[in-house]
Amino acid sequence: MTTQQNDRPVKEFRSRNLKVAIWENQSEQDGQTVVQHSMTFQKRYRERQSGEWKDSGTLFADDALVLAQLLERAFAWIAIRESEPAAAAA
Repeated sequence: MTTQQNDRPVKEFRSRNLKVAIWENQSEQDGQTVVQHSMTFQKRYRERQSGEWKDSGTLFADDALVLAQLLERAFAWIAIRESEPAAAAA
């Protein structure tokens, strides 16, 4: 069973109206607690009429490269954390 440890991400990367969040998840495997990371992305925009901030799953062409760079930074952050020995992370 996998459980999310926090209700907040452990790290966020932002650019313009895009954000990639990294979440820490713990699970039990062979009697050991294993920490894994997952990522979510979000695009925000302000609705013209109401002025409210909303989420969108639609990307424009100029969003794609920005999101790719944010995902690359998030991947590198995760790779470093998951390559550390468990003793060093504690």
